[in-house]
Amino acid sequence: MATPTRESHAAAKRILAWLKQHENLGVTYGAPHIDSLDKLKAPANPPLPMDSDRNYSLHCIVDSDLPTHDIVNGQPADPGSHRPQLGYAIMLAGGCLEGTSRRQHSTAVDTAAAETFAASSASAVSMTIAGVLEFLSFGVLGRDAVGTWCDNEAAVCAGNDSTSIKRLAYIARRVRFLQELVARLVVSLLNVPGKANPADAFTKHVSPKRLWQEYMARMYNSPVGVLAKMTA
Repeated sequence: MATPTRESHAAAKRILAWLKQHENLGVTYGAPHIDSLDKLKAPANPPLPMDSDRNYSLHCIVDSDLPTHDIVNGQPADPGSHRPQLGYAIMLAGGCLEGTSRRQHSTAVDTAAAETFAASSASAVSMTIAGVLEFLSFGVLGRDAVGTWCDNEAAVCAGNDSTSIKRLAYIARRVRFLQELVARLVVSLLNVPGKANPADAFTKHVSPKRLWQEYMARMYNSPVGVLAKMTA
């Protein structure tokens, strides 16, 4: 919205019109079996984000995507289109507590750098949320490392300090910050297959549409059928 065009203005109006027709759609939290704060603690072996077994503890899914082109319909794209798209969702009690989709602040030269930057940005937010959760729950929650799922193995290795970061020197501060959080057991970086990462819905066009509906249903903590009807 920093440099609006007629097309972006029209798209924004379509989004507002859709929201007005679906004002009852919202993120839900919890499940029938959650009857105490202990049920929200991090499991020893957390399931993958799209597994049938749900992870109701505080965790994060993150993704980043490099731009595929700088020319749209024969015209130059906006000045920020060369920067990667960053997306993450911080989940608690089955629903999305905070979701973000925006351009990164700097240009990445490869996917690993973009994914590492995204993981670092998401971890900074999840660290704050974990602190608030620990305060509100009187120390019952928020003390476990926040599982952060990323679908780029190189970024996971860099964050876990198990590979060279020479190619990531220009974002060394971001990498070191992420490594420090991992070393302090504030964040736990985990690898997830690319086709099982709901955060993809924040960074790229997801096809087929059914897969996008499954991703959003997981973050909304709603049945897929409900989202399918509302997005038909």
